[in-house]
Amino acid sequence: MALERWHVGPWTARGTGIGEAFEPGVKRTPDELNFDVVGLSRILGRRQTTAEEMLMRRCQGELRPTDPRLVGVQTIPDADVARQLSELAEVAFAWIAGQAPVGYEFVRGDAVELRPLMDLGAEVVTVDAVVEVAAGRGDALAADRLAASQVRRSSTGDWYAGDAICNWSGPYPTAEQAADAVRAARVELVSQLAEAGHDDLAATATRWPDVVTQQPEAVTPPT
Repeated sequence: MALERWHVGPWTARGTGIGEAFEPGVKRTPDELNFDVVGLSRILGRRQTTAEEMLMRRCQGELRPTDPRLVGVQTIPDADVARQLSELAEVAFAWIAGQAPVGYEFVRGDAVELRPLMDLGAEVVTVDAVVEVAAGRGDALAADRLAASQVRRSSTGDWYAGDAICNWSGPYPTAEQAADAVRAARVELVSQLAEAGHDDLAATATRWPDVVTQQPEAVTPPT
């Protein structure tokens, strides 16, 4: 599976670590976070075995007894079931890690996050990585957000430049026009990097990946 749309940053809610004090209403408990990690893998396309499905149903009854519920409170009282969920979460995250787009990696700390690989000497250097390095040096550049955008189609058929969460430019009648807006922002970003004295970052532009365009899903006529 190749992710067509993604965003840098957390993909799950944040949780407390083993032995840390719970933060009700703010962070998931360790069991709740494990449950969310497995749930994320299902959303991204991982198929569960029958045993895994049964385990998740049992854990759901323990962790989500009411809806809506206060997060950061529920735990699994059966230590063996909690262990099984933790082990399944490890398997699920290993699968999630394999879905990262080129130039990115999934990491798991107090949440599952997608981060750009920071090797500026790599064959592929993402715009997100360049933007992050520039920010670390104290420079936030005007073109950075649009330059790092992907192109996607809305439910109305229009095309936008943005990420999986926000649109930064559009609408456009065609995907190519939206992609051209991103390419123009990348040219501007290179100029801004050079003007700010980041020639090393500007030089990576030849290794930036192509603008990602989400292909429209096939529409099945009603029967």
